[in-house]
This record gives sequence, structure tokens and C-alpha cells, in this order.
Amino acid sequence: MLHLKHRCRLLHSIMICLGFIVANSAQGQQTPFLTNFHEKPILINPAYTGIRNSLAFDLSSRQQWIGVKGAPSSYYFSMHSPINDTKAAIGGFLFSDMAGPMIDSRVAATYSYLLRINHSMFISFGLNGGVDNHWLNLNQLDIINENDSHFAKDIENVFKPVAGAGFVLFTQSIFFGFSSPQILKSAITLPEEPSATTPWRQTWFLASGITRPLAYDYGVQFSTLSRFSGDKIVTHDLALRVSYQNLFTITTGYRTDKTLPFGLSFRIAEDLSIAYAYDYHMEGNINPFGRQEITITYDFRKLYLRNRDREFIRKKEEDVKMNSIRHFF
Repeated sequence: MLHLKHRCRLLHSIMICLGFIVANSAQGQQTPFLTNFHEKPILINPAYTGIRNSLAFDLSSRQQWIGVKGAPSSYYFSMHSPINDTKAAIGGFLFSDMAGPMIDSRVAATYSYLLRINHSMFISFGLNGGVDNHWLNLNQLDIINENDSHFAKDIENVFKPVAGAGFVLFTQSIFFGFSSPQILKSAITLPEEPSATTPWRQTWFLASGITRPLAYDYGVQFSTLSRFSGDKIVTHDLALRVSYQNLFTITTGYRTDKTLPFGLSFRIAEDLSIAYAYDYHMEGNINPFGRQEITITYDFRKLYLRNRDREFIRKKEEDVKMNSIRHFF
């Protein structure tokens, strides 16, 4: 029988290799949700709910094609927290995506349950449920023929139910997760033409990463995030993050839609951080203005009671507190 330490190393290697294999098993492109996915993980995987062991708040704004009227923009807010004296956690988020006269919004609640595999490894299972709403404000369009009946009123699609699930397995140095925020099938139907529908594409997310300490209190992390659409459209994000004492982090990477993301985050107070990201598209004629994103995170810990069932345990240090999600994701 292999020694426990050797078995853990073998498991780490298998998970990282599996992440690379799946990430390169398909071709295609898909519009990404957000660049700073490290700062808002419950948007793509409800299993991260409560994993920061605090009442966690995340607020984000993403702007594309700065200076262009009606350019795409996204807004995100979430809060989540573990339930004291349990392995469960609850939360929720609001996400709104705008492009010209069209607004797509999602409101969802999230739940997760944490299971310990051994003293240094956990697996978290999560669920989310809520509603989607699609709105088309035709009053924002410049109409050539004002008598055209197709533009006589706004198109407001009925609310569509949302249900998703996911899991994440993690230690202090690796993580591996798989999820789908929306498993239910739905479609957008125009009221003027019921036969004309736009089917919703189911999307699956695969995330993996490994963190290693460097000299002089520096750390480095390599992570991947892949999006698999129902029609086999796929996008991969590769990210390299270098941090110093959890005070600041520099991020760079590559996205398979020929985008180079750059990011910088600072901890400006004990529980308050701010992150900035910029996407540079290598085909400037497609996106000459780039995409910018700002994220603010805050952790309120006064309501949280220590729970050893949610902490990593070392053989010689029985009271080592579990690291925040920022340490390994």
C-alpha cells in the first residue's frame, strides 16, 4: 500500500492532468462571463458558497467597448456565508448583462454542503435555484419606419426558472470543480412570432488549479477554466497568478478567443480587497476598446463562530484555521 503522502500526491497529479485533458479535448469559442472569475466563483459553481468562512460580499462591474453607445456591460452582486455549527452554507447572487436595448438578468439562491475526505482535503457539493428574465427595450432603437408594428412595444419575455449544481474538491494547494449554473432547458419566444424561438444553450464549467509557495513570501498559482456549451462551443481560460503575502496579486493568462487578460488586485484593509482586470483582444478590429472589469470583495467575520469541521487539520497543529478561498482559487 502506498504511503498516505504518496497517495495524496498521486491524486493531485491525476486531477490536474484530467483538467488539462478535458480543457483541450474540444475546439470552439464562446463569450466568457467575467474575467475575474477567481473573485466571484458562486456565479459559475454554487459549491463555493460559504467557502471563505465569512459573510462574504462581492460587487463587480464589467464594461466593454468603452465610449461606444449601447456597448455590452455586466453587473454582479453576491453574498454568502456558512451556517454556524454546521457544514452547510447559504447565499445568493444577482447578475445582469446588458447589450444595447437587451437586458438579461438572473437572480438565484445558492446552497452548499461540505464533506471532509481527510485532514487536508474537502469536497463541497452545491445547488442553486432562481429565475432568468429577458427584456428588449425597443424604445432605445432608432426606428426608420415609426409605423412598423414590430417595434410598437417592448418585448418582455416571461420569467424562466433556473436550477444548477456543482462540486469542488480542494486542499490547501489544489482545487478541481465541475458545474452547470443552469441545467433546465428554456428558450426565448418573441410574442409577435411564436414560431420564432431562440434556444438557450446549456453550459458546463470545468475549473482546476494548483498553488505553490515561492521564496520571500511569494506564491504562484496556475489555473484553468473551461466552458462547454450544449452545441459544443468551448472556451478555455488559462491564468497565472503571482501573489505576495495575500496583499496583492498580479494575474495574466490567455483565452482561446485570442484574448489576453491582465489583472491586479490589492487588499486595502484586513477584510476588503479590490481587483481590476483588462482584456486585450489580439484582433483589434473585433474589439478595439478592450474590456475592463472592477471587483470589490468584503468579508465580515464577526458573525462567524469557529467550526473545526470546516478547517484543515495538520498532524502537529490541531488548531490551524482553514485558509480562505483566495489561498487556493
